[in-house]
Amino acid sequence: MCSKAVIGESSSRAASRRGAKQAAPASRGADAPRESVEALWQKFSRWAAVDKLRAQDSLECISAAGLLAEGLWRNGGAAEAEAVFVDAQARCERLMQASPGPRAELLLAELLLGRALALWEVHEKHCIVV
Repeated sequence: MCSKAVIGESSSRAASRRGAKQAAPASRGADAPRESVEALWQKFSRWAAVDKLRAQDSLECISAAGLLAEGLWRNGGAAEAEAVFVDAQARCERLMQASPGPRAELLLAELLLGRALALWEVHEKHCIVV
């Protein structure tokens, strides 16, 4: 089993990988400008700090975590992305219990799909095809 990256781990290692497959998420256009992993990490960290102060998860923080995971995945860090998707999924599930609604449900579905694709890519690299 692959070890999961700790969310607090530096993302520079994943950002430095350039030769890996780059899958664009379906929710963004191919021509949309992409933020760097570092910028996505900072945005997520700011929202996570706000959520911690409020003692409540927010759609903004969960969305930022999803975008960070997608950024890591695009830069070849599928394992790191999967770990961030796990965190975002847990946050979204807590939010849905506290205040259910269609936006949270849609976001959870998007996170689950992203996590499944990242997990598939991680395990695909470790499979030996005969």
